[in-house]
Amino acid sequence: MRGISKFGIENSVAKSDFYATVDSEVCTGCGTCVKRCQFGAPSLVDDISRVDQKSCVGCGLCVITCPSEAMTLVRKPEDQISPTPWNMEEWMKERAENRGISLQDIEHARLDLPLMSVGSKFTRQKKTRD
Repeated sequence: MRGISKFGIENSVAKSDFYATVDSEVCTGCGTCVKRCQFGAPSLVDDISRVDQKSCVGCGLCVITCPSEAMTLVRKPEDQISPTPWNMEEWMKERAENRGISLQDIEHARLDLPLMSVGSKFTRQKKTRD
């Protein structure tokens, strides 16, 4: 998520098939959704929350923290839903293509993670103490 929120890399995480919406009749303008969203999707306009659907990844954090229950998740229209990758390798390839980098670049960047992909298998690496 940091790739989106800190660095503006839109394709760094998988987005859900949902987006947040606000019932303006119920919204109290408290700003909880603005504080909780890591992507800057909600904002207050005339003391009512508005959601920028382009920024919303559909995680639902604003929905579960809204004290007035004005926020809900709505399923995107079918033409906006991306097909689910068949496996992790396909998803990694898709992410690399969307970000304009090679799959090898992703693999090299992941070398320090405890779980890494080797072909279509996953292996665990032991962490070493410095």
